[in-house]
Amino acid sequence: MEIGTGKGSDGSDCLEGQSPFLAAIRREVEALEDRLLARISRLEQQHLHFEAALENVARSDTKLQDVEASQLKSEVTIAQLSGQMKAAMDQLQSVQRCAAVSSAPACSPRGVDSRKSTPKAGELTLPALGDQVARLSEKIEAHSDALAQVRKVLELQLLQQHQQQQQQQEQQQQQQQGQQQRHAP
Repeated sequence: MEIGTGKGSDGSDCLEGQSPFLAAIRREVEALEDRLLARISRLEQQHLHFEAALENVARSDTKLQDVEASQLKSEVTIAQLSGQMKAAMDQLQSVQRCAAVSSAPACSPRGVDSRKSTPKAGELTLPALGDQVARLSEKIEAHSDALAQVRKVLELQLLQQHQQQQQQQEQQQQQQQGQQQRHAP
């Protein structure tokens, strides 16, 4: 018995030498193959979509790490300036106490009359330190705001991805249920 690949002479789907039952099974297998290929194609597309989303998250994470590193540097600088400002305030209070007790030059921390001392190049004055601390505080607030915004964006992206996954799972379940109902006797 030879099995051909074309339609029978009467135009039916039966292959030469096959019974109608075998031809029906073959059609069913081909239909299953088509559905399986379609499903594989959808899964590949979903995989590509998830990879793109992961790349977005990785880029956002890198930005977040950069912002956190910048914030840490700013905090260190503020701590240093706060220390310098405290030292300057202590020195100023010491000079004021000495000036109140005596106007002798020996009371000055450098042995120089504090009334004649002027800041030298490179030395920070108290108002300059205050200005620097204020500017750095503003920068830290801006970095904190940017960090909060990046976190919100990341949380929103993750939420959207989770919702998409749930929707896709629900669609797949509905498709499977529909297929099971079609194949149920």
